[in-house]
Amino acid sequence: MTRGASDPRNLLRAGNLLSRLAELSGLVHRPVDLEPVPVVTRGAPEPLEPGVPFKVLCWNIQYAGTRRQRFFYDGGDAVHVDPADRDLGLAGIVAELRAVDADLVLLQEIDRDSDRTGRIDELAALLEGAPYPSYVSATCHRSRYVPVPRHQPLGRVDLHVALLARTQLRSGLRHQLPLLREPRLRQAFNLKRCLLTAEVPVAGWEQPLHLAVTHLSAFSRGDGTLVRQVEALRSWMEARERAGEPFVLGGDLNLLPPGDDPRRLGAEAVEYTDHPNPIERLIPRFRSAVAPERLLDPRNATYLPWGAVAADRVLDYLFVSDGIDVIEAGPLSRPCPISDHHPLLATLRLRGRPTR
Repeated sequence: MTRGASDPRNLLRAGNLLSRLAELSGLVHRPVDLEPVPVVTRGAPEPLEPGVPFKVLCWNIQYAGTRRQRFFYDGGDAVHVDPADRDLGLAGIVAELRAVDADLVLLQEIDRDSDRTGRIDELAALLEGAPYPSYVSATCHRSRYVPVPRHQPLGRVDLHVALLARTQLRSGLRHQLPLLREPRLRQAFNLKRCLLTAEVPVAGWEQPLHLAVTHLSAFSRGDGTLVRQVEALRSWMEARERAGEPFVLGGDLNLLPPGDDPRRLGAEAVEYTDHPNPIERLIPRFRSAVAPERLLDPRNATYLPWGAVAADRVLDYLFVSDGIDVIEAGPLSRPCPISDHHPLLATLRLRGRPTR
């Protein structure tokens, strides 16, 4: 008895072969576990100073798509961004960066050569309007052609996370995070989430401040991906602790805070079905810049669902190591038309004396 083409095992083999061909041809990004990424530095920026407050801004900018259209991943039809909307979004992001004037910026969802945003380099546009002398970025979704959604394929995608600094950055590293558990062909064209890290020299100290940005998987729906990704973050932070190295890690984790019952979100509760909540592996084990007891306060919500006029949940976090004072921290609610996330701003201070 022979097995036909519709046999699940044959379909699986075909999908695996096609995904392998896509990777070998360069059609899709095939990341390695750990990859150095170049830091760009212009001029001679000064290192951080112990005891001097500095500001950290963490923001998922939704690739400057603004909230003027309902995109397909939110249940709408929009895929590509109108150039006028993109320019409006970039101008709003630049205005916010200039107004806040943070020393360190952790950005997520930056298009650097994507069809949906006109194949412009959004990071270059942001740096032109809000100059930072040192920066590094890493791709979390790169493909020469993504064939979904069916009604209007994404086409070329190059989506990044980035670190910007008024001080020095060095030693950029891209850490590959675990992928969604899905058929390999779909996985090949889907996002490759990562952790991007860099070092920030501190005046008079031998050890630097370690800075990290990430954006964890959405739509995993309890398949265990978020547990594995959170474990990668936990491992990185624990390694810094063992070495006695200060760190700041932030990003959109796509996780509700401890104690937040997803059932209050109605149909959207399906997006938060991991049990127990993976965030409990990080909180209270590591220090959240926004204190855990404040994360359930609606005033600290950072994510705005489509059509909402106010954020209704926390998905964005900043973690800091011992030895860093949190002077104040919380979301900025001003730029809601720009992105579906509010920026998270913290004023921090490195404690301690020079180590050399």
